[in-house]
Amino acid sequence: MDEKPYLELDLENIDEHAIPTIAKLTKQDFDLESLLASAEGLKYIQAFKRILNTQFKEPTEDFVRVFASREFDGKLTASMLDQFTKIAVTALSQYPPKVKRC
Repeated sequence: MDEKPYLELDLENIDEHAIPTIAKLTKQDFDLESLLASAEGLKYIQAFKRILNTQFKEPTEDFVRVFASREFDGKLTASMLDQFTKIAVTALSQYPPKVKRC
């Protein structure tokens, strides 16, 4: 067994993305290979979500560097990195952007 579950199910708040995986557990649709492939994919999806949630709360230096280096041509000094970290915190707090409807 993996240390981290590939699927957590809260019966009071079911994630619609989990429904196809749950359906694969029924006797009628049970396919071990398909289930194992889904489990592996869900394991990494959950990991990416945890990482992104952490970055949204408190972006790491590496995270900020990735985005800053794509937009800033100069040298990323400590003071520039600090400035971009503040910008990243602001930008992430506004994500996802609100869509204007016509």
